[in-house]
Amino acid sequence: MDEIGPHITTFESTAIEYEKCLAARAKHVRWLETALGQMVRSYVMEWDAQEKQDFKEAQRRITLVRQRAAADKVVDECRRARGERELGVATRRTELEAERTVKGEAMQRKEVVREGRLAHEREQSLAAIASRALARDAHHSEVCAETRRQEEELRETRAAKAHAEDSKASARKNEQQCIHAERSALNFETQCGLDAMVREIREQKLRSVCDPAALERKTATIVKSVLEMFQAM
Repeated sequence: MDEIGPHITTFESTAIEYEKCLAARAKHVRWLETALGQMVRSYVMEWDAQEKQDFKEAQRRITLVRQRAAADKVVDECRRARGERELGVATRRTELEAERTVKGEAMQRKEVVREGRLAHEREQSLAAIASRALARDAHHSEVCAETRRQEEELRETRAAKAHAEDSKASARKNEQQCIHAERSALNFETQCGLDAMVREIREQKLRSVCDPAALERKTATIVKSVLEMFQAM
């Protein structure tokens, strides 16, 4: 028993050691499986993450491509619109230049017509001025001639009036002289008659007579002498 006991004990120890080894192996296998699973899961997660990242990158690239395409399209549209605007501006500029040229030519033609009209009106105005000047000169000549004629008539009229007045004055003077001479002669004759009558009366007084018949005869003689003098005038 003493020999068998140690052999059993050794066997049991070996079995225990073997079981421990198996347990250790199983644990190691489980750890390995766990580690490998963890590695697989990590790789799968990394792969999924990479795929997501790749997908996102692809989406980003697609978005960038689309954005670039959209931007290029916008740029092309802008270029096309700019080209159309520039073409429109150039066309409009050409049209404006043509319109400006047409308007300039029309204005030049109008200016030529206006200058011609103004020249014609100027000529007509000068002709009218010359005609009015001739008419004015003719009228002035007529007025001067009429004025000279009226002045000559006025001088003649004044001369005639002066001559008539002189004649009238001379006639009045002669008449006054005649009247004065007649009055002087009448006064002288009257005074002579009165003196003769005074002498006749004085003589009768000296003779102390009164002869009315003689005085009447003397009166008749004096009156007759005066009447004869009137007839002689």
